[in-house]
Amino acid sequence: MTNTILITEQTLNEEQIKNACEDLQNDEVKILSIRDCKLPFAKLKHILKLVESSESLLQLCLCVGIITDQRRIDLLCRTIKANRSLHALFIHGNSIGDAGMKKIAKTLLHHPTIASLDVGDCDLSDDSIETICNLLPPRGKKSGLIDLTMSSNQKITEQGWIKLSVSMAASSCLQELYLDYNMIGDLAASSMLVGLASHSQLQVLDLEGTCITDRFAELLLYLIENYPTKLQKINLGENNIKYRLLKSIKSSLLDVETESELSEKLDNASSVKSSPIYSNETSDAEPEETTDATTETEVQTIEIKTNPELKGKHKPKLEDTTKSSDSLWDGDELIEITEPPLISAIPTFKHFTGVNLGQKVSVSSGRGTLPEQDHSDEELKEVKHDSLC
Repeated sequence: MTNTILITEQTLNEEQIKNACEDLQNDEVKILSIRDCKLPFAKLKHILKLVESSESLLQLCLCVGIITDQRRIDLLCRTIKANRSLHALFIHGNSIGDAGMKKIAKTLLHHPTIASLDVGDCDLSDDSIETICNLLPPRGKKSGLIDLTMSSNQKITEQGWIKLSVSMAASSCLQELYLDYNMIGDLAASSMLVGLASHSQLQVLDLEGTCITDRFAELLLYLIENYPTKLQKINLGENNIKYRLLKSIKSSLLDVETESELSEKLDNASSVKSSPIYSNETSDAEPEETTDATTETEVQTIEIKTNPELKGKHKPKLEDTTKSSDSLWDGDELIEITEPPLISAIPTFKHFTGVNLGQKVSVSSGRGTLPEQDHSDEELKEVKHDSLC
């Protein structure tokens, strides 16, 4: 029995197909991931037939060359239509195009629980934007998309990204949005900030390698410093943005998150103290010394996403790309620097919940002062002699 089936970069044999099907029939598989495999249509059909009736499967990942033609797109749509347990669909790295996206999105509209979608590197253009926008708002009891990945769809123009931004601002419950390695630019990226300044639920935004500059970064900093926003993590790596702006954005996000966490802890403490489980009886025993937990707030700043094994995310290699300090770093470690370093955004991956986006950096001057002391002439000579040694 297994809760996860992960098959990557291989030709599936009969025994592997049999084992996977047995696990699916036992109805205890939660994640099924088939990535970059040579899988004949008949075998894929057999596997997806079991997915249709599964009541335990939460995440279906068919990435990189699995959905390769119209027959397989139709097969996937039938599977989604019949299944009622899935919460996440990842089809990254399949050239489904706009026609395929339209069919899949139409099916997703009627699925009751799928709220996480990865269609990165799927050869999409502006014609797919309106189709995807229809998936953003909630419909009755059905939730809208909470997590959307559209990485590396470089046929989508600036106009297309602005349309997505308008839809997000109007009726979106998106919490995580990954748009890395697209031709977005300052204007379209800035249009997303309008929604963030109003009622957006967005917490994670990945804009790595999206042709944005200081103009967008300055607007983002203005937003964070002057308006309430739920944005917590952002990736601005591989863009032409000055180090000082990146540092200011990181610092501002730290301040916002610290205030939010502190307020939440104080609220929790207040609710606990007012809880009826506490007795009003007094005791002669001396109270134990306690420390205020709110003074020990440990903050994680800026992160990016994702696990390519589970999420299917693949970023294209960029030629002649200068990796510099123009990025935000991983929030898992603290490192000390004395000057602006040359640090590149090296993505690590997570199960999607999917990428770390950035690092905490603390700046230390390393300077200190010593108290003044009176010395005799002989002592001063000895000090001078020791310093020369």
